[in-house]
Amino acid sequence: MDDRAQQKQRVQNRVNDALRLIEDRLADTVTLEEIAAAAHFSTYHFARLFRVQFNSSVMRYVRG
Repeated sequence: MDDRAQQKQRVQNRVNDALRLIEDRLADTVTLEEIAAAAHFSTYHFARLFRVQFNSSVMRYVRG
């Protein structure tokens, strides 16, 4: 696997960590900051990455 593919897989793993947090905390209040921290991204970077990948804002996805 080349470096670009490895990087893409690492990012996907981090996004998956955030999705697990969302699913685990559906009954609780969860913030964008907590979700981004679970993925080890800044809130700004995570929000942009999430919108590109899921065509939705993070919080719309959480409420959804």
